[in-house]
Amino acid sequence: MKAILKVYNNPHNYSLDFPDEIRQIGSCTEGIKIARGNISKLRRTGVFIAYQIETTMGDLMYKLPIYPIKRAGKR
Repeated sequence: MKAILKVYNNPHNYSLDFPDEIRQIGSCTEGIKIARGNISKLRRTGVFIAYQIETTMGDLMYKLPIYPIKRAGKR
């Protein structure tokens, strides 16, 4: 199933859902591989990058990276 990969290079555009780049990809799995590879390259560099994978109909399938919820530490 074909999908759309949206690339966000800044948090403001991400919050407004205004992607910096849109690519058509062959499948959701292919999009996840591309996103995870690029995220791991930029990890701990301070550079913002996020991805959304949607169906061609516009339904959201995945958001990467998925940030964990910060929990209160034990005292």
